[in-house]
Amino acid sequence: MKKLFLTAIVTGASLLAVAAPNAYEGGLKPLLKEVKINGQVLYSDDMKETKTVDVKTDKPMTVEYTFVNKGDAPSVGIGKVFVHFMKGDKIARGGDFSPSMPTDKWKKDFVFKQTLKYDMKALKGAKTEMYVGLYFYKEKKSPRINFVNKMASGQRVKVGDINFQ
Repeated sequence: MKKLFLTAIVTGASLLAVAAPNAYEGGLKPLLKEVKINGQVLYSDDMKETKTVDVKTDKPMTVEYTFVNKGDAPSVGIGKVFVHFMKGDKIARGGDFSPSMPTDKWKKDFVFKQTLKYDMKALKGAKTEMYVGLYFYKEKKSPRINFVNKMASGQRVKVGDINFQ
């Protein structure tokens, strides 16, 4: 009887440890609020399905990202944003960046926007799926963090489809 009781306590403690957030996450609960491509909304957190946009590759593509911290505090570690333009199951182009305001400064309900330009000439004629996520590059194995978006698939958000012309 004592052996069985001890096993239950150890198992219960193990379950709690798995559910607890990693220390580097702090209170960060990222929401990808919106993504605009050349001024056109490709993604918004209130959308029910993804959109497709056409982008000409003769000039750099401008992407504006808007994030909100829905958690009660910033992260402890410093997060980096990953951006993947996927063709099938392969990354056709990446666009990772360090936010100009580090994630350890994103207080509760803090809205962060950053605009970047990408040269996409090499993808002319391609149809890609765009994904965005957040990872802690200074931690072992660069772990990703879950987003609170409804359309998030765990640790990344499918932003939409882009036809490069």
